[in-house]
Amino acid sequence: MSTTDGVVWLLQVRNHTDIAAKIPLVTCDETSVQALAFSPDSSILAVGDGYGVIRLFATTRGKQIRELHEASWVLEVRFDDSNILFSNGNYGLSVWDIAQSKRIAVIQGGNCDGAGNCIAEIYDHYALSPDRSFVALAGTYISGIIVRDRTGRLTARIPALDESSSFTFRPKRPANLIVADGYGHISSWDAATGKLLRQLSASLHPYIWLAFIPGSDTNLLTFDAASARVWNVETGKALKGWTQDGDERFVSPDGEWITNARAGRIEVPHIPESHLLTEIQYRSYGQIGGH
Repeated sequence: MSTTDGVVWLLQVRNHTDIAAKIPLVTCDETSVQALAFSPDSSILAVGDGYGVIRLFATTRGKQIRELHEASWVLEVRFDDSNILFSNGNYGLSVWDIAQSKRIAVIQGGNCDGAGNCIAEIYDHYALSPDRSFVALAGTYISGIIVRDRTGRLTARIPALDESSSFTFRPKRPANLIVADGYGHISSWDAATGKLLRQLSASLHPYIWLAFIPGSDTNLLTFDAASARVWNVETGKALKGWTQDGDERFVSPDGEWITNARAGRIEVPHIPESHLLTEIQYRSYGQIGGH
């Protein structure tokens, strides 16, 4: 991406120095471009602006394919998968099904009691349940983790460190929220009721990232810049672990599966689970050919 000359350009590059194409997408000023995000397969670019408009571009052609509308400034856009887009701004948090150009959930950016006293909530971290029924949220002015349904109704309050990023939903159990708490333990919660289901002793670092291994409903990866470990959430056993002091990434031997501690996610999650415990190891990011 480039924003020189008052235009957002999409640059198609073969390497760091060879630009294959330079496609103008949209003119920009101080309000017209506030947020950018690529879909996981890089086929779609979302551009949010200060007028509440989110434009979706097909990256191969540089053509706008859809347009979504929010009430005010779009401050952040983030893909949950290739078809689900989060939009965060002064209006709160929206979840969009971009194939249908339909908002499927909206969480207002505030919390009011019965007396009409309202407190702003800023959503720094959030996760959507696999069945799209619940959104777990944490951030500024939020104590621990809260869970809301698609209409914004509060369904659970989960004790955790303030502004915690340490939570994720189980892939095949949509109401099951997995949390790393302030004591370093892994706990399992019912997102619909806030009931504690199980707690596993883990001694994790605060604010560690959580993600399930692609294709698995039991193998949970906990990772930060210096370490990564796989846990079985059914048995509570640690299955495999690695440490390093390099560039904050752990990759599979073929370079197709990477943890990104800075972004808090697994990138290019295509390694089969059967290969994980026997083959995954740490290598320097420079050794995987620019993956």
